[in-house]
This record gives sequence, C-alpha cells and structure tokens, in this order.
Amino acid sequence: MIEAENGMLYTGITKDVERRFSEHQGTKKGAKFFRSSPPKKIRLKRGRLTLSQALKLEILIKKLKRSEKLALRRIPSL
Repeated sequence: MIEAENGMLYTGITKDVERRFSEHQGTKKGAKFFRSSPPKKIRLKRGRLTLSQALKLEILIKKLKRSEKLALRRIPSL
C-alpha cells in the first residue's frame, strides 16, 4: 500500500515493491492513480504470498475504509 502526497492510499501487487514504487514516481509505467498526486511513501508491504493469495488480499484491502487500512500497519504479520 502506497500513500500519495494528497494522503490517498493506493493498493496493488508486485514482486518488487521498491522497483514498482520507483515506477510510480513519474514514469509512464506508473499507475494513473499517481498522475494527480505523486507517491509519498510505502505504508504497507507483505511478502511471501502466492499470486492467488496476493490478489485475494488486494481485493480485501481495497474494500476497507481508510482507517481500517491504516490499522493494518499495526498487525505484525502484515
């Protein structure tokens, strides 16, 4: 999960979080989400998931309210 300069949260999946964060910072490979407000920092990352598990987790996170998403940072396994 990445926080944009405007405070909005972006959730996605990748095998290389740092590379993907860099791509979001002004390259054409970055998500359209960041065209209005650039990425500020990585708020949450989770490793060692299969693609299926990562997709399911992404869907679950995207359904959460902002406060719930921010609370995920306090859970040790995430």
